Amino acid sequence: MAHVGYADTSRQSYDARVGGPPEQGQHSRFDSRFSSIASEFQSPPQHPRTGEDIRAAAAAAAAAPPWKVSSQEHRHMQAKVDEFASVLPGGFEFPSRYTLSRFLEGYFNGFHEHVPFIHLPTLSVAALAPELLLTLVAIGAQYRFEAHRGNGLWYAARAVAIEQATRRNSAMVAEIVSPPLMSGSESAGLSPPSTGRSLGEGVGVDGEVNGEVNGEVNGEVNGEVNGEVNGEVNGEVNGGVNGNGHRMERVSSETNDGENFSNSHSARLETIQALFLLVAFGTWAPRVLLRESLTLRSWLAHLVQESGLTHPSTSHPSLSWEEWARLESEKRTKFLVYCFFNLHCICYDMPSPLASTSIHMSLPQTAREWKAPSAREWSDIRLSSPPVEIPFLAALARLFDPHTSPAADLPPPLPPTSALGNYILITALILQIFLLRQTTAISHPHLAPHSLPASHLASLSHALKNWQASWERTPESSLDPTAPAGPIAFNSTALLRLAYIRLHSDLPPNPYLAQRDPVMIAKAWAEGGRVGRGEGVGRAVQQAVLALGVPIRIGIAFVARTQTFGWSIQHSLCNVECAVLLCKWLETISLTPHSLTTDERNILAMVRNMLEETEYAVPASNPNPSSTSSSSGDASPEAESQRIRALGAAVVRLWAETFRGTQIFDIVGAMGRGLEVYGEGVERGFGGGGGGEVGKGLDDVRCVFSGAVRGCK
Repeated sequence: MAHVGYADTSRQSYDARVGGPPEQGQHSRFDSRFSSIASEFQSPPQHPRTGEDIRAAAAAAAAAPPWKVSSQEHRHMQAKVDEFASVLPGGFEFPSRYTLSRFLEGYFNGFHEHVPFIHLPTLSVAALAPELLLTLVAIGAQYRFEAHRGNGLWYAARAVAIEQATRRNSAMVAEIVSPPLMSGSESAGLSPPSTGRSLGEGVGVDGEVNGEVNGEVNGEVNGEVNGEVNGEVNGEVNGGVNGNGHRMERVSSETNDGENFSNSHSARLETIQALFLLVAFGTWAPRVLLRESLTLRSWLAHLVQESGLTHPSTSHPSLSWEEWARLESEKRTKFLVYCFFNLHCICYDMPSPLASTSIHMSLPQTAREWKAPSAREWSDIRLSSPPVEIPFLAALARLFDPHTSPAADLPPPLPPTSALGNYILITALILQIFLLRQTTAISHPHLAPHSLPASHLASLSHALKNWQASWERTPESSLDPTAPAGPIAFNSTALLRLAYIRLHSDLPPNPYLAQRDPVMIAKAWAEGGRVGRGEGVGRAVQQAVLALGVPIRIGIAFVARTQTFGWSIQHSLCNVECAVLLCKWLETISLTPHSLTTDERNILAMVRNMLEETEYAVPASNPNPSSTSSSSGDASPEAESQRIRALGAAVVRLWAETFRGTQIFDIVGAMGRGLEVYGEGVERGFGGGGGGEVGKGLDDVRCVFSGAVRGCK
């Protein structure tokens, strides 16, 4: 978990990320912190006096975490951003050195571990493309709870990313329209000008968003992005077309001063990484940023596809550490873009623009290899544990193979892979469930809404069991978000629960999450219909009960105050769906409380026992809830039904309590407030029952949320 404001804990956190041990010192922790803070404000020596001083300074720079920015680096980064002054928002100011360091630390100690595509041991922050730098700083500001600054930086990063792509496209247009050997003055008018716009002109999107960029770049046709790159360009363009429409000059592929505009493969990759983080940030941000981030989806998908979804081998023994890190970073970037599009399926019911079958890459290597802090340690790891490349599509197919099974008498579904590899595979299974539900409504109209054919259910259930077996066989797997391999394995467990819920329950996605309106979110849950009964639904409910046990075991108040840093958005999405599913299932079985199956009685008993550990306990009439006996005096069907419905309300209220802490992302707060509203409504007797009760319940919900419960009639 990230700690704010202490130099030594930040250092230890960084060491954990790059695989190195914490620093050992002879001074007290107070002395260590004081000297570290004091050194930040000391002017560094301008000229090391000896060769030993130079070597010591170089070693210290190499060991420093990436958020330690020198004055010279800060000036260099500011100069790179200033080259895009014509498109930056009005009033934009580049962060000061200490603010920049603070926000970078926020990113690397917060969001980075959930999307690990930046290779920290070889990272030079000062060398990053300006659009990627600004995006990192924007997200880091959120993790320092400075949302107003983060939002402004997001718009600045977006403007620079669009301008970079526009300049590249303009260079390519110049290649095909400029006659050879034309003088500079003659060719100046043939190059399409840069946008040169302030950010407020033509970039906002109102109404529905279909994944296209509306009015981002001059020369738009049918809503397509003029800034997309459609091929390779020999060499790089120095400065592109500036805001005044001046002529572009082509230079060699490597420049002495490392100017910003480059059409090299690595430069285009950094633009992809910036766009990915812009979309990721905006996906969970306030509604206005969500709309604008979704306009970048198709653009991002196109650039990823254009860059290629095939990849050279990363296990070749001739690869250097730096070459391997570059290739692995690119592969991780593209896989994480694919995974994030799959999260859009879960949250916003939006199909992914990247098909699973289009990806012809091997799964990422282990976190141990990825975090090796030096070339020597990286080489030692590869010698002791030779890397195994597992093609993504082959791994996905193996999960569905009926001849593989977690059972001991059949071949295992997969060889042990990395935690990130498992994460990618579970998002692929969720995408498969989403696509099947989309097509089944047309191909099997006789089925109930949101249902799947039995053959599909069996195949996907088998794949999920195989995935779980693979997760358990993976050495990096852990339920601890602070584990050395990072929180990816822990995040995967939330997605497994979501997969079971989406597979077996017939609850539709909530269409109002994008509105960030708690009352409308609660309304959608209330009107989402009842949950059925059966073996499949029972599996999904069991996953919800397991999820319920996590905050109860750790402590509800503790989770509410700490999940901001330790838990991912996947857990928030999982928890709200688990809460609604379990509540609706309890409502369903409350209709026939004395005709429950053995499994249903066992689940009911588990829920009661868990709630007994909290302030939300609901007393049972029967001291042995799993028993079929109903001889107790207050065990009438009506009384038992009320108690079971009260359990449903208690479950929702408990989960809502875990969202009460300060949240980084706007959507998490909206979901938590929506759960509060929904829980209040369940207590007042609504929950999807239909008829006039729903309308009355929603009126009650609005009163509850406005704090005027007592005044409602």
